[in-house]
Amino acid sequence: MRGILRVCLALGLAGAVGCSTAARVRLDDRTRVSGRIVGGDAEVIRVETADGPTVIPRDRVAAIAHPGKGAFIYGVVGLVVALGLVGLGSYAVYQVETSADSDPQDGLASLPLVAGGVGLLVQSSVAGWGWRTWQRSLEAAEPPGGRH
Repeated sequence: MRGILRVCLALGLAGAVGCSTAARVRLDDRTRVSGRIVGGDAEVIRVETADGPTVIPRDRVAAIAHPGKGAFIYGVVGLVVALGLVGLGSYAVYQVETSADSDPQDGLASLPLVAGGVGLLVQSSVAGWGWRTWQRSLEAAEPPGGRH
C-alpha cells in the first residue's frame, strides 16, 4: 500500500516541479525571452528575466507560451485517473462487502480507493496551481482594456 501512495505522490510532485513558472516570449526575429510577465500597456510587455527587467514592444511579439498550462492539463488528466481509481476501489469494496465468501486478501480491495483518494488531493493541487499560474500570466500580458 505504501508503494502505491509513494507512486501517486511522486507523479504529483513530478507534475508540479516539472512545470516552469517562466513565460517564454518569442519575438518576430525568433529571439526568445524567458521570464515572469509582470505587466505592460498597449505598447509594451514588461518581463522580469534572470538578467533583470526587460521591456518588449508588443508589435515584436510573435507568440507567448504562458506557464502553468501544462501543469493544469497534467492535473486534470490525473484527476480523471484518480476518479477512476476511486470508482474502481469503491466497486471492489462493495463486492467484498456483499460477498458471502471471506478471503484473507479482501483488504487489498481498498487499495485503489486509497490511491485514488491521495491522487485526488495531489492532482487537484497541481491543477489548481497550474490554473492560477496560467491565468496570472495571461492577465499580466493582457493590455489595459483587453485585447484589441
